[in-house]
Amino acid sequence: VLALYEAAQAARPSLVVVDEAYGEFSHHPSLLPLIEGRPTMVLSRTMSKAFALAGGRLGYMAAAPAAVDAVRIVFFVYAVILTWQMMQKMGSYKMTIVDLPMNSVYAVCAFGFACAAVRAVQVAVEHWRQGYSVLERPEIAIEETL
Repeated sequence: VLALYEAAQAARPSLVVVDEAYGEFSHHPSLLPLIEGRPTMVLSRTMSKAFALAGGRLGYMAAAPAAVDAVRIVFFVYAVILTWQMMQKMGSYKMTIVDLPMNSVYAVCAFGFACAAVRAVQVAVEHWRQGYSVLERPEIAIEETL
């Protein structure tokens, strides 16, 4: 994995994603320690395989704090776009039980995603100004709350 990462960086700085979907079933240790000092390496893992959550689509990623901030922003902006597109397709359909347009539910969701996107940008800017993330220095966040 390190040779692949180094080759990708030598050719052109690239994001390298390592998927440990079946990590719990492997006899090899996790590659999580390799992330430190490699800002363009991302490790992803799903919980659906080992914890019988196939329908849950639950997982996590580990990466450098700047990459986590970027993915958080992209995720929420993309959620707003997808929700808006869904609203366009739904038109004026009514809900089955409540006599309201379905788009009202999607509008509330889109608003929530938009608020989360704005907050994600605020958090990323704060991390940039501080020069570190709470992910890197959790003890500072603990000290501030005490």
